[in-house]
Amino acid sequence: MPVASCGPVRARPGLTDPPSDDELFSLAGFLVERPCGRPALGLEQLHGFLTSLHCVPGPLPPRTWLPVVFGGDVERSKGRIGSAMVAVVMRMSNEIARSLFDTTNQENYVPLIAFPGTCEQVSARSWCDGFLVGLDLKARPWVEHIEEDPAMRRILCPIIALSTRFGAVLEAEGRRLEDDADEEELEEMLPSAVLAAYNWWRLGTPRTTLNTPEAIASAII
Repeated sequence: MPVASCGPVRARPGLTDPPSDDELFSLAGFLVERPCGRPALGLEQLHGFLTSLHCVPGPLPPRTWLPVVFGGDVERSKGRIGSAMVAVVMRMSNEIARSLFDTTNQENYVPLIAFPGTCEQVSARSWCDGFLVGLDLKARPWVEHIEEDPAMRRILCPIIALSTRFGAVLEAEGRRLEDDADEEELEEMLPSAVLAAYNWWRLGTPRTTLNTPEAIASAII
C-alpha cells in the first residue's frame, strides 16, 4: 500500500544558500538575548563586521571571530540552537564573500543598514560600528596606519565618520555632523566605500575615489 504523502520535503539549506528573512529575524532576536551572557553583536553590526573581515586579506578561522559575534562559545552555551545560529551566520558570511569576490558582480553588494523589525530608527551607525570591530580584529594596526596613509583615510572616511566611535570623538571636541543631509550623503557612499576598501586591500588598487562632505573630510584628515 502506498504511503500517503505529507507534502513536499524541504531540503535543509546549505552553506551556499543565503539566509532567508525569517532566519535573519530569528538570528537578530537570538543576538539581542545575549546567548552567552555577554554582549553580542546586533544584526546590522554583524553584517558590517563580516564585511570588514572579507575586505582585509588573510585567513581568520571562524573559531577566532564567532565568539565576538555571540559573546562567547554559543554552541557550548546553547547546544543545537546555538549551532543553528552559527550556520546562519556562516551563510551570511558566504553571501557577503560572493558579492565582494566576484568583481564582475560587486554592484549587488548592499550594506545591511536596518533589517525590518530589528530597530526603531534606520541608521548606518550600527553597521559602521561592526565594520570597525572587524578591522580591529583582522587588521589591528589600521588605526595607526590611517594617520599616515591618505588613501586609507579617503576610503574609510564615510565608515569612520558615521561610527559611534568617531561620533564620540567629535562630541568630545564640541563638534558633530552638521545635519541629517550630511549623514544621508555619507550613508549613500557606504557601498562604494566597501568596494573601494576591498579593491584597495585585496587588489592593491582602489577602484574609486570617495568625495565626502568637506566638514567630515577635514575632521578625519
